[in-house]
Amino acid sequence: MQYISDIDRIIINALKEDIPSGDITTDNIIDETSESEAVLISKDEGVIAGLDVAKKVFLMLDDKVVFEKMVEDGQAVKRGDIIAKIKGNTRAFKGGKNGPKPSSKTFGYCNEDKAACG
Repeated sequence: MQYISDIDRIIINALKEDIPSGDITTDNIIDETSESEAVLISKDEGVIAGLDVAKKVFLMLDDKVVFEKMVEDGQAVKRGDIIAKIKGNTRAFKGGKNGPKPSSKTFGYCNEDKAACG
C-alpha cells in the first residue's frame, strides 16, 4: 500500500514544518487532558475533496479523535455548511487546524462557541 505511506509521509512532513517542536502557547495554556469538540465549516462554495486526509491528520495528532464526516468527497457545499465534526484532545485541534486541509479556499474551522474560527 505505497499510496497510504506516501500520504502519511506528506502529512508528517507538513506537520513537522508547521509545528516542528509543538506549540509553546498551546502546551502552556491548555491542559494535556483537555477534550474539545469542533466543527469544520465551509468558508465558500466549492466541492469537497480530501476528507480522509484531514481525518488522518487529526488521528496522527490524537489517535482517539472522533472525526465524523457530514459530507462526502465530491459533494458540493456552500458557505457555512458543516463539513465534519471532531471530538478529541484540545491540543491536537491546534495542530490539525494548521495541517493540510481538503481545500484552503473552502475549508474552515470553528470551535463549539465560535471563539476560535479560522
